[in-house]
Amino acid sequence: MRELSLHILDVAENSLRAGASLVEILVEEDIVQNKVIIKILDNGCGMEQEYAAKVLDPFITERTTRTVGLGLPMFAAIATHCSGHLQLNSEPNIGTEVLVEMERDNIDRPPIGDMASTIVSLLCHDNPADILYRRVVEKDEFVFDTRELKKQLEEIPLTEPSVLNWIREYIFEKEDYYQRKGASDNEINS
Repeated sequence: MRELSLHILDVAENSLRAGASLVEILVEEDIVQNKVIIKILDNGCGMEQEYAAKVLDPFITERTTRTVGLGLPMFAAIATHCSGHLQLNSEPNIGTEVLVEMERDNIDRPPIGDMASTIVSLLCHDNPADILYRRVVEKDEFVFDTRELKKQLEEIPLTEPSVLNWIREYIFEKEDYYQRKGASDNEINS
């Protein structure tokens, strides 16, 4: 996958298939520490420790449509290749956390990518859940929370096309700001 947003989408879709009603996504760029930190946390069914230890093996999957599961192993490989790591924590009936850290300025690090489309795709999933998305660059933070948006919209569903368009544009605008902020901070620190 050429963008980190696609890896995030893959992990979050696993959360939805696991019955999560809330998926929390953090994408943080720490310019001073030269790190990208990605955390996906859900309240789905979780995994037994024995199975969780095996899911980084590409030949382990619970999907019946195929015999391999490349999502987490590929994400882990990218993190390792970018002088980082992937950590998986899961407990049955509590949920799962995937934490990824990698060098921000590593030449092999994929771009963050299209997080607006990732969030909209999750909202259109067969098993939708509430999404809490936090984007942090240094001390500057943007938060998108579907629970708050639902309160504002009252009876209008999030999957209404005009609402999805607004969500995509809103997140895209914020992401564009953070990408420009990160680029300018990089140029200043170089």
